[in-house]
Amino acid sequence: MNPVGQLRVNGGVPATPDPSLEQLFVRYREHGDLPALAAVFDAYAGHLLLVAGHVVRDGALAEDLVQTTFVEAIRCAARYDAERPLLPWLVRILTHHATKLGRRRLRPDDPRPARDASTETP
Repeated sequence: MNPVGQLRVNGGVPATPDPSLEQLFVRYREHGDLPALAAVFDAYAGHLLLVAGHVVRDGALAEDLVQTTFVEAIRCAARYDAERPLLPWLVRILTHHATKLGRRRLRPDDPRPARDASTETP
């Protein structure tokens, strides 16, 4: 497959642009096209990893955030507005999860004693 945005020529047929990453994500959303989804993730994974690395400053945690971002994008694909660029939407998902992670890491442990499930009655 040609890199996204390049023109392809088939014999004497006029060149047509490859679908954009946004169009590929919509193709996944509407038709379940897994190769289209894979192309989107392959194209954006490196950029998202750089963003995540700057946000959390931990390589393993950054990788986890990118994975979480992709899972959330799949789960919420219906909410993506195809009239807008895809990358900022993905970055927003990533930063949202990074913020949630930061809150959890900063929150003090729950001071309440742990409940023993074996002694509780339903």
